[in-house]
Amino acid sequence: MTLCVRLTERGVEPLRRDSGGVVLDEGTGTRLLQGAQARAFLESRQSFEHETEVFVPADSEIDLRVGLYSSHLRDSTAVHLAPGAEASCRVLQGEPVVITNERTPDWYEPYHPDSFQDYAYQQATRGAGLAHGYVHQSVLGNELLDKLGDRVERAGEDFRFRQGAELVSGLSAQEQARVQALHTRTRINQLPGRLYGSFAPAKLSAEQRQDLKERGLMQVGLDGQCKWRTFASPEELGLSPEVARVYRETNHRDYDTTGLVFRAPGVSAYARSDKTNLWSHEPSEWMLTSGCLGAPAVGLSSIASEGPLPRPVDFRAIRPNETLHSHPQQDQEGVSEAYVVTGGSAALLAVQGGKPYLHLLHAGDLAVVPPGLAHCLLAASGDYEHLVVQTPSTFQYGLRFKRDLEFPVDRAQATSRAVQELAAGTRGSVAL
Repeated sequence: MTLCVRLTERGVEPLRRDSGGVVLDEGTGTRLLQGAQARAFLESRQSFEHETEVFVPADSEIDLRVGLYSSHLRDSTAVHLAPGAEASCRVLQGEPVVITNERTPDWYEPYHPDSFQDYAYQQATRGAGLAHGYVHQSVLGNELLDKLGDRVERAGEDFRFRQGAELVSGLSAQEQARVQALHTRTRINQLPGRLYGSFAPAKLSAEQRQDLKERGLMQVGLDGQCKWRTFASPEELGLSPEVARVYRETNHRDYDTTGLVFRAPGVSAYARSDKTNLWSHEPSEWMLTSGCLGAPAVGLSSIASEGPLPRPVDFRAIRPNETLHSHPQQDQEGVSEAYVVTGGSAALLAVQGGKPYLHLLHAGDLAVVPPGLAHCLLAASGDYEHLVVQTPSTFQYGLRFKRDLEFPVDRAQATSRAVQELAAGTRGSVAL
């Protein structure tokens, strides 16, 4: 039996289980299914009544089909199925995780560009930069950019690699790896239609499509689909009412589509390996957020070690910017997070009743952190991977629901203790 608990100021309490899975959040009816229960859920459905997310961990694979569209998804991919979506998911390998969400809190406003115009504008402008290959200078730093010289093209605080430029001479092996990895990521983001969106030719007349092509607003891909090439507003482009309607329905200008690997009516899938932070241009662990297509109410992030760890390590060896933080409760508004370990083991630190505790989680275990409770991961071991389920996803609200905190104890000593407990195979909770 795996460990499924909710952390509280007074300790831990078991999560309720029912036929729909482990109840992560009573107020929103958010449930999680693993193992055979998740497999049975997916393979018994052709339609999904509630919002559903599917996480495909490392070494797992599913076959996703929506009408004539299909794809094999594997290795840290997240699928969002909107309420009422019609699709089939067949498990080919491994153990996917399923999350269902019945409703959103009364205070919560799902993301929509008309309601969160500033956030939508920022997503559109940052997405446009990515689609044109631009990256903020802070990603590589001025010293490395100076070494690259005329191999990059600068525009204000952003830059992009010149097409066909040789990128390795004069750089150390470490610098070469950083530059080549970033170059690959920028090329992925520049694939036609990857960020902008696409539509079937039948949606517009031949004359309308030809006009868009001549104006450089659209091109036809190898798959025959029409690919948008702009994030400008319909008003800025001077589109006719009919073309503007199709543009609003199919263009992704106000959404985060980095890492998008599958798109069909009511269904989208994102690969963690290709997710990019729109603001920093660095790789992002957040596969699904409220700013993605379909405006998911449940957010999913995932972090994994690069291969099996020979011994337990400080979690900052995997995620250098891991900090103690909380998600503040504001009146009735708040965000909870469920940490689900899908591979290896983790030591989760939580400050409960003013005192620090370690919660040792192993593959299959999960712990829900309620709003306001200070927490962070201190150590990990094995072939590590975890999933975080955020209920609800609040990216459209900015940093309103996140607060970094000072450590209540010496971090080095706490981490050393966490490493020792993981090495000993300890389960459950330990007071520091």
